[in-house]
Amino acid sequence: MKNELRNHAEEIFKAGVERVNPANLLSRVLSVANNHLKIKTDTEEFSVDLSVFNKIKIIAIGKAASSMAFSLNDILGKSITDGLIISKEQSTKALPVLYKTLISTHPIPDHKSEEAGKKLLDFCKNCTNEELVIGLISGGASSLVEVPGDGLSLADLQNATELLLKSGATIHEMNCIRKHLSKIKGGHLSQAIFPAISLNFILSDVIGDDLSVIGSGLTAPDDTTYADALEIVKKYKITSKFPVAVVDYLEKGNKGEILETIKSGDSRMMNTKNVLVGSNKTALKGARDKAQELGYETIILSDKIQGEARDVALKFYSFSRQVDSGALMKLPACIIAGGETTVTVTGNGLGGRNQEMALAYLTLMDEESDLTTKQIFLSASTDGGDGPTDVAGAFADYSLMKNAQDAGIDPEDYLDRNDSYHFFKKVGGHLITGPTQTNVCDLQILIII
Repeated sequence: MKNELRNHAEEIFKAGVERVNPANLLSRVLSVANNHLKIKTDTEEFSVDLSVFNKIKIIAIGKAASSMAFSLNDILGKSITDGLIISKEQSTKALPVLYKTLISTHPIPDHKSEEAGKKLLDFCKNCTNEELVIGLISGGASSLVEVPGDGLSLADLQNATELLLKSGATIHEMNCIRKHLSKIKGGHLSQAIFPAISLNFILSDVIGDDLSVIGSGLTAPDDTTYADALEIVKKYKITSKFPVAVVDYLEKGNKGEILETIKSGDSRMMNTKNVLVGSNKTALKGARDKAQELGYETIILSDKIQGEARDVALKFYSFSRQVDSGALMKLPACIIAGGETTVTVTGNGLGGRNQEMALAYLTLMDEESDLTTKQIFLSASTDGGDGPTDVAGAFADYSLMKNAQDAGIDPEDYLDRNDSYHFFKKVGGHLITGPTQTNVCDLQILIII
């Protein structure tokens, strides 16, 4: 039964990921008829007359860049005159030769990110109002393209990003700072594209689907300020650890000595249109449909799960106890949720937020004999990579607890050292999918029978 539960949890997760496969998303939202590109989402419907443009350029940036570009190429075909793809991995499929592909780095920007950022700006400069630039933007873009602000080095941005990743800051907070240290984020890419028409299809990897946060708002106006960025640094008590050049830069910006990010109402945004084509909520619906197909009473808890990963694990475990007592749902039951948690790193281990959550859940589980039900918990990233590791996430069930006991391994010790990756590598609880070519935050699946 335990193997069946694990198989079911994996099937439910993969159904959620498949629902946000870019080919499925874009073919549902976009179509071409009579030389018009028709766009229809759950919230808006409009069309673009392609015949009025002498060039149609494609820029694709993010973990889903290649798959989104393939999908759009199938839809537009020979109408496309030029293309630039910036992704984390090399695609196994070949696009027409007009596309140039750059492989960049995530989650800490490096020289590849800076090179990609500069080439992206070069690709977009000198565009005219007779050109259409279609952007395909997905999670990971914040790291994959970077152009540091004047006077800042790439090393400054690397150190700042690494500190933020370990601080427990949310993606909204991290990207507020990233936007204010960059010459390409916070609407600056749209500024470079102007006066051409900028039409962008965006796959959300942030809670609440805030377009100014996804990819650090490459093509979206940003209404946060340098003062907001400084407050975030102070909030997490990392001012003294931040590179001096970064703190100085933010303080100069706060005094008005450095230009702000592009704000709402700026004339340079007047030709920009951003369209949300998929999100965590989309994936949750796919997961729910599969769970119901497998015979589970299913609820979607939320698409806005956030906070410390181990605190969220405690909330999920409390739900399992309520189901076990018969107070919440009928059996067999499946609780599904999504979002993006954080980890405040205090140890020197290896892991990611999903593995940390699964390990924290495991430490909470009682002996199987204490429960009338059996259960399994899975937390995993929809992009197939949890933190700086090669796995999507991890399971928590009694068989893993027994494996740990038989091997003399203490889950609490590994949790204290933020070393969830090596714990699950030893006891066998990893979910490995490889790159999924999409990215809409994380999914959590709790099955109880």
